[in-house]
Formats: sequence, structure tokens, C-alpha cells
Amino acid sequence: GEPITPQEALKFKLVSAVVPHEKLMEVSLKLAQQIGKLSMVATSAAKQAVNHSQESGLEQGTNYEKALFHMLTGTKDMKIGVEAFLGKQKPKFVHS
Repeated sequence: GEPITPQEALKFKLVSAVVPHEKLMEVSLKLAQQIGKLSMVATSAAKQAVNHSQESGLEQGTNYEKALFHMLTGTKDMKIGVEAFLGKQKPKFVHS
């Protein structure tokens, strides 16, 4: 296919933001801090799912993602996250 511009990628929701080069480090660090506040168990599983999707087809990738989700349902962080969401509070993950 043909390359697209950053603005087109944003329009098609392929990226969540387009920032000037001189602000890239600042914005990246802010995003990293936000991700760092999430459950390490869940972010690790998300990274595994993305990496696995690069090597598999849609059906295999979907099955892998389902397996990861089922694994996460038994974690303390899943319970903490659901309780925080229902209580409209910020979760305090224990990363297990």
C-alpha cells in the first residue's frame, strides 16, 4: 500500500495522537508514566497479546487473547480494578 501522513493515521484512528518532534520525548514520558500506574500483570499480558498477534493469524491471536483474559480473571489486580471501577475510585494495584 501507499504510505499515509500522520494526520491521516490520526483520522483513521491508527494512532491516538500526533505530536511535533520537539515534544515527542515529553509526551512519550507522560504516556509511560500513565502506563506505569496500571497493573503490571495486565500491561504485560497486553504486550504479550500484541507481540503474539505479529506472529499469528486472527483466529489464533483471538484465542491467545482469550486465554490471557481468563488468566487475568484470577488475579488480585483484576478484582481491585473491577472494585475501583464500580466504586468510581482509582485502583491501587498490587501487581499480582
